[in-house]
Amino acid sequence: AEAGLPLAKARTIKTADEIECLRVSAAICEAGFQALKEAIAPGKRDNQVFADAVRAIIDLGGEHGGGTISSGPNTWPKSQSDISDRIIRPGDVVYSDLYNIGFNGYRSCYYRTFSCGKARPQTHEAYKRAVDCLYAVLDAMKDGASTADAAARFPDAEGEYWDYYG
Repeated sequence: AEAGLPLAKARTIKTADEIECLRVSAAICEAGFQALKEAIAPGKRDNQVFADAVRAIIDLGGEHGGGTISSGPNTWPKSQSDISDRIIRPGDVVYSDLYNIGFNGYRSCYYRTFSCGKARPQTHEAYKRAVDCLYAVLDAMKDGASTADAAARFPDAEGEYWDYYG
């Protein structure tokens, strides 16, 4: 473990070139999500939409290391299946994770959620609950607070809250 400490310490300090590579990696990942967003439409399959995102990443010189997409009933928390040939329907939630997207070895990891057309009222309600939870956790992060204090603000232990079982 001691042998790796100098390298680990050196990696904590970023040069201007490294920061620029991270910015380019982020920009490439954002472009992938833009392509994904533009591809979401009724009748398109999850795998087609994901392919459009990957194409945009590669066209910009990005390194595609992984990712996933799921839509409708396959989105979190009930299933979150991997890439499939499911046909996207109007009002579906579409979730995607573009991870290990890189430029010159520098990587990014982004998650995004979209709606195919106008979002349903249930989608707005779920989003509001998620935002409320995030702010409750942020409010718990104070000097002297523990990770457990913040984690206690997450309702994940109660599957009913997110309608896991419905």
